[in-house]
Amino acid sequence: MSCIVLILAAGASSRFGSAKALAPWGKETLLSHALSIAKAVGEPLVVVGGHADVIQPELGETAHVFNSNWARGIGTSIAKGADAALALKPDCDVLIVMPVDQPLITSAHLDYLLQSARQTNHCAFTRDGEIWGPPAAIPRAYFAVIRSLQGEEGLKVGIKSENRVFCDAARMLYDIDTQEDLDRLNQAMKRPVSD
Repeated sequence: MSCIVLILAAGASSRFGSAKALAPWGKETLLSHALSIAKAVGEPLVVVGGHADVIQPELGETAHVFNSNWARGIGTSIAKGADAALALKPDCDVLIVMPVDQPLITSAHLDYLLQSARQTNHCAFTRDGEIWGPPAAIPRAYFAVIRSLQGEEGLKVGIKSENRVFCDAARMLYDIDTQEDLDRLNQAMKRPVSD
């Protein structure tokens, strides 16, 4: 059994104004932070697209795949990543899908999702009160479903309610859409941004 953590970094970041994955998070970037969190629970695999030209050079030896259909929506990135994950690790039993722009996610929470998915054989989503979504751990039984996602169809559309379980995590679903979001969160966490 092996776990791959699929880090989604293929979007246009249009509201952010530049490659969001490379934005500073403390003394790291959102991407390097996501990679360090991911490595604690599985093998990271990054899906790139809109800003691949500047993100790929930052990945070094990290496994990554280019989604040429990234502009069609997140579903295409999840599907492309799932295909690449199985090619990389044919014995992969759980795929964790994690957006690059949720810096409050912890490795402990990813492990919680992983264990929940393995124990229940259901898709484990993150929940904070009434809000829920990825990061999510998807067991192998549902790989065919996520490999067929298209356009803007995300996990919340593809995975039916009877196949979901929830792992509660306060504040972890905060995502970065704009530079103001990032500045606000860095300040709230009192993280000095490196020059």
